[in-house]
Amino acid sequence: DRAPSVRVHEVPGRRNGLSFPPSKRMLTAICVILADICLSLFGFAPFMMETELMIWRGILLPVWMVLLGAAFWTCHVDPADPGEAEEDEDALFCRYCQKFVEVETKHCWECNKCIETFDHHCPWLNTCIGSHNYTAFLVVVFAVGSVLLLLCVAALILLTMVLGMKSSPEDFEARGGWYLVTLCSVALALNAPLLPGVVSLGMFHIWLVFKGLTTYDYLTGKTSKKRMERSKQSNDIQRNDIIRPTQDHLADDTDELGSIVGRKSDPGSAYLTDGDNPSGSEEEADDGGEGLVSTVRVARSDRRRSR
Repeated sequence: DRAPSVRVHEVPGRRNGLSFPPSKRMLTAICVILADICLSLFGFAPFMMETELMIWRGILLPVWMVLLGAAFWTCHVDPADPGEAEEDEDALFCRYCQKFVEVETKHCWECNKCIETFDHHCPWLNTCIGSHNYTAFLVVVFAVGSVLLLLCVAALILLTMVLGMKSSPEDFEARGGWYLVTLCSVALALNAPLLPGVVSLGMFHIWLVFKGLTTYDYLTGKTSKKRMERSKQSNDIQRNDIIRPTQDHLADDTDELGSIVGRKSDPGSAYLTDGDNPSGSEEEADDGGEGLVSTVRVARSDRRRSR
């Protein structure tokens, strides 16, 4: 067997964010969303003029549809690494999932599976965010920010309007009176504290995209370091005019490849086992026991030598 002999966790991995059990923060988010839907589409509606109501629903309904659709897609997609990286010389082997994964893949203990291009685990959506659902996650963040902003603005406008009519008790009661004041106050208390955090989160992810980083990169720097090492190795190879043969050439031109890299590795001995002593060209790639990473770099018998 080419895989290392290690103990595998018996706990099954969560397939996606819709798998049970839901997290407590996911249930909290669902409650807040339902409350905001009731406030925005039904609570404020009776106190708006016909034209105002048409504009309000015309703006808010599409935003709600985008938010709910993107949230469902983010939770529905399985962000796991499919485990098809065995032929990649930079591949890692997950001792818990028992499969080869990409170098930027991380093992999430919450979902108990390897996440391709791991960004972070989102408890609000009850799933990990990786390359398969990162775009949908960004849409969710900006849609949530838009909903919160619209609700706060509408609540402030209605609150200012109704309080301005207190001098005329009849007009004040006709426009909703203290009921509308209470409704607007609840909307502001529920959404205003969340708005700065959501806006900050959105700006943070825009910066990450611009820099080509993930949240995990930013917090640990470990994946970025691996990426820099690979780039440096690639530049060294180009500097020394060494041509890397493709996998097809490896099968057909073993002798020619031997003159470049020394000797061909034995695939059967290329991976660490319990009895192996990871020395020489075999490298441990475990990322410090932080609970996110459970992968080891696939050991190659020899590095390509350019000198």
